[in-house]
Amino acid sequence: MYHFFALRPSESRNIEAGFKWLATDNTRINLALFESVVTDEILPATNIGGRATFQNAADTRRRGVELSADYRFGRDLTAYLSYTYLDARFRDSYTYLPRAGQPFVTVPDGNFIPGVPRNTAYAELAWRRGLPGLSAGAEMIYRDRVFANDTNTEAAEQYAMANVRLAYSHQLGRWKLSEFVRIDNVSGTKYVGSVIVNEGNGRFYEPSPGRNIIVGMNASYAF
Repeated sequence: MYHFFALRPSESRNIEAGFKWLATDNTRINLALFESVVTDEILPATNIGGRATFQNAADTRRRGVELSADYRFGRDLTAYLSYTYLDARFRDSYTYLPRAGQPFVTVPDGNFIPGVPRNTAYAELAWRRGLPGLSAGAEMIYRDRVFANDTNTEAAEQYAMANVRLAYSHQLGRWKLSEFVRIDNVSGTKYVGSVIVNEGNGRFYEPSPGRNIIVGMNASYAF
């Protein structure tokens, strides 16, 4: 029997270590290692008619690495790369009721915690020339599959996509202006924008926009 009014706060123990390295005058590298262990994690107990109740059900562990590097090619061209690896798992099994009229299910220890990708990567190549001047950039994004429920039976697939941007910056008296155009998801990749974790009616996935174009202007005034 669940005691719905007896929830305790979860507790976490966190550790992180890292370093920053200026490899050359033009190259900077950052590395971080981390681990978080949570006891009495607050997890679903029932999910009926869109209403969820919760319980202190299991211990969890999240550990991973974050790496980033940026490099400057001369004065105008820069490159940036970042990568995150996150291994997030349940350390204990637990039982909950996912939907009304269905049997209780057991989430085994070792399952991945839903809602977070295991691998994420981002790369950018950017060019900028003075003021007034043009700037341009190209971005690449990769996101690993994301589980949508604790039982790991539903998942949004991995995807990769590219974005590009172009801007012109200039000054008009005390005004600093920047007109820009940006194209996100250049190839029109179809992917799941986000997941609703453990959604009681099985509607886990939310759509993402296809190719989209943004045109605009930024303005600032110096008093």
